[in-house]
Amino acid sequence: STIMIPYGESGGWIMAIIPKLESNETSLHLNSDEIGWVTAFPSIFLTVGAIIAKFTADSIGRRNSLIVSMIPVAIGYSIMEFNTYGAMLVGRALSGVTNGFVPIFSLYIGEIADESIRGRLNLISNIVNNLSNIPVLLVSPFITLQELHLIIVIPSIIIMFLLFFIPESAHFYIMK
Repeated sequence: STIMIPYGESGGWIMAIIPKLESNETSLHLNSDEIGWVTAFPSIFLTVGAIIAKFTADSIGRRNSLIVSMIPVAIGYSIMEFNTYGAMLVGRALSGVTNGFVPIFSLYIGEIADESIRGRLNLISNIVNNLSNIPVLLVSPFITLQELHLIIVIPSIIIMFLLFFIPESAHFYIMK
């Protein structure tokens, strides 16, 4: 369920960053239209991620798709370190691509978990997703934008490496 942390942090990021951008706390000065685009880009690119996820889940497996899903968000928030409007758009687009992979986690749980606990595991993952907003929101008033990006990148990288230690879905192997 910890895989849901980067997904939730992305939602917390936008709630934390809008007040910073509107109050000119950062060297990046965006108008309301630009803030709107930065906010909307993940939703626009989520579909791209979902299409990619569908093909990767069937070709490289569910586990490997989850590993791949951590790459765009890590790269995206690293790019946002450049602190430009373009970097924000690219970073948020990559974050949206990662969010398109969320259904793969439910698919993976459905294939590996006993049916008596599947619902609870998916519930826990949704709780983790929602609660991962909280640390971002709690620390954001006290840190810089660049530090916030680093806080979001670190769990993505850690989770990506931890995913190498979980098994692939037997259902995927049977399909192959």
